[in-house]
Formats: sequence, C-alpha cells, structure tokens
Amino acid sequence: MAYKQSLGSWGELLAEAYLKDKGLNCIGRNIRTHHGEIDLVMTDGETIVFIEVKTRTSLDFGTPEESITKKKRERMIHSATEWMQSHPEWGGDFRIDVVAIYGPKGDPKPEMIWFENAVA
Repeated sequence: MAYKQSLGSWGELLAEAYLKDKGLNCIGRNIRTHHGEIDLVMTDGETIVFIEVKTRTSLDFGTPEESITKKKRERMIHSATEWMQSHPEWGGDFRIDVVAIYGPKGDPKPEMIWFENAVA
C-alpha cells in the first residue's frame, strides 16, 4: 500500500474511534460514488453524517482542513446527496463534517479537530 493511502487509512481509523467515543455510530467506510469517495458514513442520533478525514504529518503545505477546496466541497455535497438518494431507508437530515488530523503516522495522540457541519 502506498504511503499516502496508508496514512489516510490510519487517519480514518483514528477519526472513526474518536467519533464513536463522541456517540456516533459507523454505518459505512470508504464509500464510492460517481462524484468521489466518502471516508466515513455515521449516524448522530437521527442525522446521517458524512465525514471527510484529512490527515497531515507536516504543516508545510497548510493545515489538513485547508486542503478542502471549493471543488472538493462540491464533490462532497454531490456524493452525500447521491448516497442519500440511493438509501431512502435512512431518510431525514444529513450533514457533512470534517475531521482534521495532524501528527506523525503512528502517533497515539495526534492533534485532531472535528468540524461539525463543515460543508453546507
């Protein structure tokens, strides 16, 4: 597995564990849509939450959350909408969150920031 992919997988596992500790439940990982991939699909009560995880080991190119461009936000919205349309059984509200992780790969306690309702 390429380094970037393994870094991303590591970050997604950390984010999932963190969000589970906050009371969310995971219902999907690495979901492919026509518009891109959704890292995590979770529930927060009755709300479906689509989570984009951004992991960085260095701030040389900015913070993890700064890497989410307008184009990426649009793809995230389209991916979430597509998923909701293909899963009418979940119905109701949804939101898109971002979890930004910064630290060396393997660090048991990297810096992690959860941005709720980050993409509207």
